[in-house]
Amino acid sequence: MLFKPVRRLSKRQIKEDKFVIRTVLAWEWIQENYLKLIGGAAGVVVLLLLVTYLMGRSEQQTEEAAEAFSKAKIAAMEGRVGDALLLGEEVYKKHAGTGAGAQALLLVANGYFEMGRVSEAKAAFQKCLDDYGKDPVMVYAGWNGLAACLEQEGNLREAAAKYEGFSQNHDRSPFAGAALKEAARCYGLAGDPEKARALLQTIVEKYKNTPLAAEAQGRLKMM
Repeated sequence: MLFKPVRRLSKRQIKEDKFVIRTVLAWEWIQENYLKLIGGAAGVVVLLLLVTYLMGRSEQQTEEAAEAFSKAKIAAMEGRVGDALLLGEEVYKKHAGTGAGAQALLLVANGYFEMGRVSEAKAAFQKCLDDYGKDPVMVYAGWNGLAACLEQEGNLREAAAKYEGFSQNHDRSPFAGAALKEAARCYGLAGDPEKARALLQTIVEKYKNTPLAAEAQGRLKMM
């Protein structure tokens, strides 16, 4: 049959439909507006933009998962880092695959990074890729986080290659330009100004009429 009889949707189906619509719209908005927003220093890994996107998944979470993550988030905001990490780990292990699980995993990864516990941060960022490899935002968060860890360890050339690798493997991602910018910065710090210049020129040509291109042009003039 071309047309099926219309059935009354359950409250759960309506809720899930709203979730799908909100998630799609959120991702489309990021794709359309990210290059207009980035410019200065990018965060370690998760910008407010990414968190906002992930928060849009909360309607699919169970109340238990949402409540558990809120406790971890409050602990982090109050500076109780140890509690935040313990609670966050509990959430992402118990509620893997949910919005709360993703947010908790990022909270833990960033927490370890900020504490200087780089090896543990790397493991958490890698888990972002392993567990959420089909989510474009989590892929960027994990990849970018791993690059930031390499940079923190002093492996500037490896970090640069990692950032550049994201832009090459995910060239259609709205975050590809930001990754290129970070790669250029790291190549410069690693003593390879020619490579840095080449990437900045790529940004200027590929992302014309954006703040990102303007920033790259400004850096080129200073080199």
